[in-house]
Amino acid sequence: RQATMQTSFLFICILLVPVISSQKVPTGCVEIKHAKIQKYLVVSHSASHDEDRRHVTYSRTPEQWLLYSDEGHYRILHQRLLEDLFVSAQTWKGRYVFTWMPKERIENGLWDVLPAGRGKFILRNAYYKDCLQTVGSFGWVQAYPECRGSDFEWEIQLADC
Repeated sequence: RQATMQTSFLFICILLVPVISSQKVPTGCVEIKHAKIQKYLVVSHSASHDEDRRHVTYSRTPEQWLLYSDEGHYRILHQRLLEDLFVSAQTWKGRYVFTWMPKERIENGLWDVLPAGRGKFILRNAYYKDCLQTVGSFGWVQAYPECRGSDFEWEIQLADC
């Protein structure tokens, strides 16, 4: 009986792999919403970290981002400010996530957008391999190496810019 259950589970997994791997990444003007807390990825309009970096947070009100393919990965650019989303070397209970204000490309601003199934994605920084997450970050979006589970899942929806 246990062998039959294991075989059935394996069969289901094999059937689901093509569905998950064929999940298409929306590109262009998008809104990015954390699937678990149902809040959108936004920049902080109240606080810049310093002259080059703006904090990233979440809100019930969406902001638009430009998501496009670049060098085999993706770039995520704030649509209005034209600032790259990136993961910093700076850490405190996870890596800090900012937008880059000088409006030039930054090497740690490349992302892998990984299908998580059910229309959700995991946003993994291509440079540090850490993933965007919101839980326990006191209002800021941070990046952690775990990259698994609902705390790391985002919905990406096409939007009008």
